[in-house]
Amino acid sequence: MKKQIWVEGAYIKIPLGNSCYSLARLLKSPNVAFYDDVYKENDEVSFGQRKIAFITCIYTDIIKKGEWIILMEQTLEPELRVAPKYFKQDPITKDYFIYQDGIEIPCDKEDCNNLERLAVWDSRHIVDRLNDLRTGQPNKWVESLKL
Repeated sequence: MKKQIWVEGAYIKIPLGNSCYSLARLLKSPNVAFYDDVYKENDEVSFGQRKIAFITCIYTDIIKKGEWIILMEQTLEPELRVAPKYFKQDPITKDYFIYQDGIEIPCDKEDCNNLERLAVWDSRHIVDRLNDLRTGQPNKWVESLKL
């Protein structure tokens, strides 16, 4: 695998198995926007506006070690330059926080309802999640992180 550097705005290829792959976009490290499109190896792909399935954090080594290949670099659109919001829950006090770009703000549980839990995902968990999304199945990793 070829070593790569994290480039904000780069499109990456995520192998899903069975000669299929999905695309994602590198945001401010370690955030990635994952798309719900699935392609076959010989499909022609147009890079441009597409529907984001979810945004979450990944281990940066997935990119640095070349596990997911950078296909092309493109400047991020303004709406993708804004750091995503996540929620956190203190394991001891059970208090909730909204986390954005290193800042934690206390909040109520209800404020977390439409947010992704702050977690750093490994490649195999992301592939599971994308495959489950494609087949309409609940994902065990997402379920385990729900409120």
